Amino acid sequence: MKIQGSLIATGLLTAVLFTYPSQGLSGQGIGVGARGGTMGVGPEVTLGFYQKFAVRGGFGKMDWDFMPEIPTSLFGMGFGLPGSGDATTTTALFPETINFGADVYLTDNFRVTGGLLLQTGETGIQGTVDSSGGDITVGSKSYSAATFETFKVTLDENKDYVPYASIGLGNHSERGFGLFAELGAAYYGNRVVTLETTGNVNVLGETEFKTNLAEEQASIQEKVDGYLKIWPILSIGFRFSL
Repeated sequence: MKIQGSLIATGLLTAVLFTYPSQGLSGQGIGVGARGGTMGVGPEVTLGFYQKFAVRGGFGKMDWDFMPEIPTSLFGMGFGLPGSGDATTTTALFPETINFGADVYLTDNFRVTGGLLLQTGETGIQGTVDSSGGDITVGSKSYSAATFETFKVTLDENKDYVPYASIGLGNHSERGFGLFAELGAAYYGNRVVTLETTGNVNVLGETEFKTNLAEEQASIQEKVDGYLKIWPILSIGFRFSL
């Protein structure tokens, strides 16, 4: 799925660059750039119309393999927190993101943007559990950490496209080199939580454990519904425009 997302994004950006008549590009202004931020790291292409309007598309991928371990307490989770927080090698899962939107320039270098995000891949966190970490509370019962090997929490966006809005500095279609920045938010609305674990199949297969796991999942769902409906957008980058 991730490979397909990358190919689709590359194809869209290439089409914008090479299928539009060259005189039109020269007359209206086309910019290419690279950005990094909460929508990932990747390219952007902008096609400017007149001086106050442009359409912009991009692709971002975020690889957190190089990041330090993430305490699950940051996500308000009880699972994997036996007091000392021995849920180890915890990593964040971020999808690939394709963005497409329209820029309206209120001044030469200040813009407002509205558009859509298309995401492929999983969103959430996953990790392994240290068997010497003590007890882990799942739902209303505590289990030995040795019961578990891994855990994974994913968020289903429940929709194919996510609307976003932002403000920004820097004119993508202004000729020459330059820097740009963007600040905004994407509205996901209700997201469906799935909590999975692996480990001792005798314990994990019990009806009581499944009930407690469902209770823990419902607790995480309540927290997600409270503060993860909106995803912040923050990007900086550089561009070159013809």
